[in-house]
Amino acid sequence: MNKPVKILYVNGGILDMGGISSYMMNYYRHFDKSKIHIDFLTQGSGQNMFVDEINSYGGNVYQIPNKGANPIKNATMLYRIIKNGKYDIVHAHADAGNAFILHIAKKAGVKIRISHSHNTDFLTKSKIKRLLNNFQKCLIKKNATELWGCSKQACEWLYSENADFTIINNAVDLSLFRFNNEIRSSVRKELNIADDCIALCQIGHLCHIKNQEFSIHVIEKIITAYLQKNVKLFLIGDGDDKEKLLNILKTGPAKNNVIFLGLRKDVYNILQGMDVMLMPSLFEGFPVTLVEGQALGLYSVISENITPEVKIYKNLIKSLPIKDTTIDDWARACLDIPNINKEQAAEVISKAGFDIEKEALALQNRYIKLLHGEEK
Repeated sequence: MNKPVKILYVNGGILDMGGISSYMMNYYRHFDKSKIHIDFLTQGSGQNMFVDEINSYGGNVYQIPNKGANPIKNATMLYRIIKNGKYDIVHAHADAGNAFILHIAKKAGVKIRISHSHNTDFLTKSKIKRLLNNFQKCLIKKNATELWGCSKQACEWLYSENADFTIINNAVDLSLFRFNNEIRSSVRKELNIADDCIALCQIGHLCHIKNQEFSIHVIEKIITAYLQKNVKLFLIGDGDDKEKLLNILKTGPAKNNVIFLGLRKDVYNILQGMDVMLMPSLFEGFPVTLVEGQALGLYSVISENITPEVKIYKNLIKSLPIKDTTIDDWARACLDIPNINKEQAAEVISKAGFDIEKEALALQNRYIKLLHGEEK
């Protein structure tokens, strides 16, 4: 019997509640641990989530300094961990940063080096960092043996339109994201959501890219232009923009209608109680939360900057431009909720290739085939 395929997942940051961490953990939980062994390497300061869970499966979590803060220590530790770990595969999840990670993996003798794209733009606004990242992008093909990504748009952004890439779906656990009316009632009671209240939500880091400020302006428009509507906005997540958002609310009409829920591990339950999900992001790769929302039959109003590939269940997602002049369009879209059969939503998502049970098995076999040349 072959030993488990030994893989190192390298993240650009720490393990948190964000989309990339969710992707890695969703698949990791569903691999056969006798066939696939995964360790995680994270970069930067802060506390990693899921460490105890990963350890319970036999995996390890390594944390090294951020490359920008300490490039020599970052490179030295990265090389040592990869070399000592004797990994069959290094799978990098740091977008443009994949070039450096896989260069080190190549130096350490790793034969299978996977670059994974999770975005469609750089997270930084710094012109110098964007220039450096564009340079790194050019080096990915030199150091990667496989080019993967969460969507066609994400792959074309990181690799080029004519690159030979593979799309790996951001699949979800449909046992958690399946509509349940009893859970919906329980959540609405817990969050004090009245029967006539339209519950809006947004999930993600409180930051410029996720654009929660726009969602606040949308609910303000609903409150001022549609006086008869009872509406609340629930922000799930934490981040640097929290104080800024609180200051906006202090002087606005929605100060009593926006609730900060912070980081939650029960998002799958919270979403059951919602009526509309908002996602006015400046850019995204392929948001896992929109797959989760569609599996629950949850209607979403999103930025037109987000890839149309995310529209899996017809009529459940409406795309709009994010401009000051379109805030009223967003407000009206939030009130125009389509009548959807929520009970069948999970099945639609499964058939489209987003059931983690099926997709994890397919990815597991893909890893084995890369190493052994055949499925086991």
